[in-house]
Amino acid sequence: MNYFTPNNRQYYLAYVKATTSPFRVLPNLNINRSSENDMYITKNNHSTSPLKKKIKLLLTFMLAPLLGGWPLFSLASGVLPETTTVIINEAQKGGSINVKNTENVPVLLYTKVVNLPDDSEPQLFVTQPVVRLEPGQTQRVRFVLNTNTPLEVEHIKRVYFEGVTEKNDTTSQVAISVRQDLPVLIAPKNLKPKQNMWTDLNWSASGDNLKVTNTGKQVVRLVPQIKLLPTGSQLSLGKSYILPQETLTIAVPANIRLHNQQQVEFSPVSRYGFDVGLQKSTLAGK
Repeated sequence: MNYFTPNNRQYYLAYVKATTSPFRVLPNLNINRSSENDMYITKNNHSTSPLKKKIKLLLTFMLAPLLGGWPLFSLASGVLPETTTVIINEAQKGGSINVKNTENVPVLLYTKVVNLPDDSEPQLFVTQPVVRLEPGQTQRVRFVLNTNTPLEVEHIKRVYFEGVTEKNDTTSQVAISVRQDLPVLIAPKNLKPKQNMWTDLNWSASGDNLKVTNTGKQVVRLVPQIKLLPTGSQLSLGKSYILPQETLTIAVPANIRLHNQQQVEFSPVSRYGFDVGLQKSTLAGK
């Protein structure tokens, strides 16, 4: 999973592994989820994500024997992708990624491609949706791309990797799975990827609305929270990616005067989801 902190813009590749060994508690850190399932670690935020609920459930199971509950041993399954983003090339009609079973027991690796509501094409299939991995085994997961017409722009999807341990009926064991959720970028055959694709974003003011248009051919991923300068007023884009040729329109609250703003400050990420630092762009159309 790809984790990062919007506040200090430091990115982390965090592999969450639930085991019977003691948990290391990180103070003032909570896990939040964005609109298309990117995961963020933020400070001093009390919202609860599905992953946090799952960890709480695991803790409940682990503490049950101490609280007078049933005799229990907890098994956790962990699968670790080798990279933070899956790249699919139209020229190769697919792509692949290595996923490792980091547990000391066999796991069933479930792989699922998820279409985003605003970018459902082209079709992408995984060749082995379910495969058994022995302890420490690395599996190359392959994807096949199905296109009816040549791609003109880059597309984005999600892929879930989830490892589930085999239940042992002879003992009181609970299988705990932690899902890895990665972005998938599908690159056109004739597209030469830019490293600074966020420079294709045009920011403009239109009445009481802020608009941002991706004029390029690549998906731009960024932290949803942006800042208007010089006042420092903060707004949210509502999602953490902008599709090629897409325009997002953000209604600006009445207490924020767009005609007083000169620039937009935002935090994009690289092709593999790493922080590239704060970027500033001139606000046009005032």
